[in-house]
Amino acid sequence: MLSVFDQGPPAPCPTPFNMAAHVLGAAGATPEKLALAVVGETGAERWTYAALEAAVRGTATGLLRAGLRPGDRVLMRLGNRVEFPIAYLAA
Repeated sequence: MLSVFDQGPPAPCPTPFNMAAHVLGAAGATPEKLALAVVGETGAERWTYAALEAAVRGTATGLLRAGLRPGDRVLMRLGNRVEFPIAYLAA
C-alpha cells in the first residue's frame, strides 16, 4: 500500500499558517464532506465540515465571551476525543 509520502515530500506550509482557516475553508465548498473521524471504544464519531465549523465557531465564541483575546495562550488537557480538535481550532 502506498503512502502519501511515497509521492515525494509534501509542499511546505505557507508562513504564517492558520490551521483553523485552512480546515474551515472547506466548510463552504464541501459542507457535507467528512472532515473528522475520531475512533473510540464504541466506534468512530464522524463530523462533516459543516458540523465541525459550527462546533469550532461556537467554542471560539465561548472563549471570547470568557475573556480570551487573540494572542492569549491557552493550555488544553484533553484526551483523544473530538473535543480536542474542536478546542484546538477554536483557540
